[in-house]
Amino acid sequence: MNSEEKKCAEMQAFWDYVFNRFMPWIIIGGILFISFGFWDWRPYAVLGILAFVERNSYNIGYSVCFCKDRNLVDFDSDSIDRP
Repeated sequence: MNSEEKKCAEMQAFWDYVFNRFMPWIIIGGILFISFGFWDWRPYAVLGILAFVERNSYNIGYSVCFCKDRNLVDFDSDSIDRP
């Protein structure tokens, strides 16, 4: 891989990160504020819930990996009793 291909790959990685990180917020916020307006409480509540989910999804994934790594929970068996 030459330097120009490496630079293009780095630029692609940058734009992938930017779009994956910020576009959901822009799209969801745009739809909410266009639908409900700036003076309604619902867009702010939904964006607050979105922020909570985004902030804690990493921690949930980390805790699952932590439990799998240390065999704290048996993930191979079905934990739901079915008839």
